[in-house]
Amino acid sequence: MEQNLTGIQWVASEAWVTASVFTESKYYPLLGGTIGFGIRQGHIPGLQEYLMMVNPQKYPSNPLQHSAYMNTSNTRITYNVYKGVYAIAHSLHNLMSCRSFLTSDCCVFGKQVPVSVCSDSCTPGFRKAVRNGEPLCCFDCVPYCMACPDDYWSNVDGTACIPKVVEFLSHDAMGVILTVIAVVGACVTLSVFTVFLYHRNTPIVRINNSELSFFVLFSLTLCFLCALIFIGEPTSCQTVDCIYKVRYITPTPTVHF
Repeated sequence: MEQNLTGIQWVASEAWVTASVFTESKYYPLLGGTIGFGIRQGHIPGLQEYLMMVNPQKYPSNPLQHSAYMNTSNTRITYNVYKGVYAIAHSLHNLMSCRSFLTSDCCVFGKQVPVSVCSDSCTPGFRKAVRNGEPLCCFDCVPYCMACPDDYWSNVDGTACIPKVVEFLSHDAMGVILTVIAVVGACVTLSVFTVFLYHRNTPIVRINNSELSFFVLFSLTLCFLCALIFIGEPTSCQTVDCIYKVRYITPTPTVHF
C-alpha cells in the first residue's frame, strides 16, 4: 500500500489467502481478485462446546488457550488436523482389535497394494473412455475397435491381428475323388463334342441347333475343369512381373470437384 502497487494478480497460499484482511475495504484495491489455495473447511462436532468450557484454571499448563486455534469460525487447518487424528485413531483401533496381528482376517489389508484410481485397469481388447465431469482416474472400458487387414483376423482376446488359417483341398481322398470326377466329366463332354462335330452336317445334329450345342458342350467342359483350380495350396503373387501387372490393372480413383 505504501508503494501503491495496483493492477497485480496475486496468487496466495493458505497462510494468508483465507485471512480476514480481504474483507477490509482499504485493502481491496490492492488485493482484489487474488486467487489462492485453501484447505477444505469442515464442521467438527462438539469442538465449539468444548472450547467454551476451556479456561486457564482447568488447564494451567496448556499454551494453546486463548490462541488463534480457539477460533471456530475458520476451521480449515483445524479440520485437517481433525481428519488426520481420526485416521490414525481408526488405524490403531483396527490393529488393536486383531486377535493376532499376523493371522487375523482383519489385518489382511497393510499386504495389499493401494489403488489410486476409482476404476480398475482395462483388460486386453478394451480402451479407456473418460467420463464427463469426473477425474481422469475414473473411466469406462469400451471395446477397442480396429479393422484387421483382409488376410488377418482378431485373436481370441481381441488384442492383435493374426494371419488367417488358409484352408484348401489337398491331394487326399477328397481331392482325388474331385479330380477323378472332373477329369471323367470333361472327357465325356469332349467325347460328345467330338461326335457332334464329326456328324455336324447330319439332320439330327442340325435340327438340334448345332452352334448352341457346341457352345453348351464347351461350357460344360470348362465347368468340369475349373474344379481342378481349387485343389492344392493357393499361391500368392510374389514375382515382379505379377506384382507389376496387378498394380497396372488396379484402377486409379477419380476425384470429382
